[in-house]
Amino acid sequence: MELSRAQLLMLLLAAPGPKGREAEPIQGTTRLQKLMFLIEKEAGLQPTTGPDLEFTAYKFGPVSKALYDDLEKLENLGLLRSSPVSAASDTELDEYGLAFDDLIGEEEQESKGTFEEKQYSLTPRGLDWLESRIDKLRDESVLDGIRRVKGKYGALSLQDLLHHVYTRYPGMTSASEIKSRVLRR
Repeated sequence: MELSRAQLLMLLLAAPGPKGREAEPIQGTTRLQKLMFLIEKEAGLQPTTGPDLEFTAYKFGPVSKALYDDLEKLENLGLLRSSPVSAASDTELDEYGLAFDDLIGEEEQESKGTFEEKQYSLTPRGLDWLESRIDKLRDESVLDGIRRVKGKYGALSLQDLLHHVYTRYPGMTSASEIKSRVLRR
């Protein structure tokens, strides 16, 4: 089965989330990055065509800079929607106080008024596009791996998701600016 980075991302967004509903949106870029990382590491899925996601250690753990390009490309094509959210969801806020403000870098702090947290979802056009190609993309092991990751880790608070990634993949935390806060539990 041929699967590009963008198709893998679209399959993640189309998969049922923690509430069991198909195509549940994913709130927050950090969460989306970590879910894609876990799809690679825990479901063993990578693009089979085109460039890889190439995760590197960064300010908040593993990040794929290519994923930002894919998000922008899919949005420009009308297949994906990123909607600003005015407040963090209940799962984004937790007893440790790791809020959205803690996850934006120095350069973003300066323009914080214009920096918004986003919720990502497929558009009706994106769902139709994926549905028209699902037979070509249908590999139950791939779909099961994506569903498992989104269902299990999508339900975690951001703090718990980061804690899982940081403790399971410590090599990806070498550049983290929040490592001590995440691991303080």
